[in-house]
Amino acid sequence: SADWLRGLNTGLTLALIVLIPIGLAGRQMARAGSPLGVDMRSTGSIVIDSVYSEVHWAFYRSAVLILLGSAYGAALIGVLLVSIELVVAIARNGLGTEPEDRQAWIGQALLLTMSATTFILTRNVWLAMALHMVIEVTLKAITTRLAMLVKIA
Repeated sequence: SADWLRGLNTGLTLALIVLIPIGLAGRQMARAGSPLGVDMRSTGSIVIDSVYSEVHWAFYRSAVLILLGSAYGAALIGVLLVSIELVVAIARNGLGTEPEDRQAWIGQALLLTMSATTFILTRNVWLAMALHMVIEVTLKAITTRLAMLVKIA
């Protein structure tokens, strides 16, 4: 249980490191009157997509982890494979013209990095999955609130 608590401490620290700059940037964008993209999916859809993404990314890491026994190598190759998928999707569909489209790509890259880092430090996919869900739901709440403040002002 001590490993789990150490992993949770590491994961929560990573989540704060990820959320604080995003929240500050979003707040600054709202004050400047820049458009904010709001994720229009329901909270249930966000949770399901978070679980799917983490399982998908863990699948890419698993073979390398079994073959090499290195969490670092597994995370690095997993990030590389998912990055190739994202680049192909961007090449096929473009970045999009709406702010939420561009923010979605940046968000996926950020969450992928957070997931890989959590996996390297804790080797716990469940913790990465929980952090992914919390961050996605928190970001939706932050951007929704900031977008409402921009509309009011």
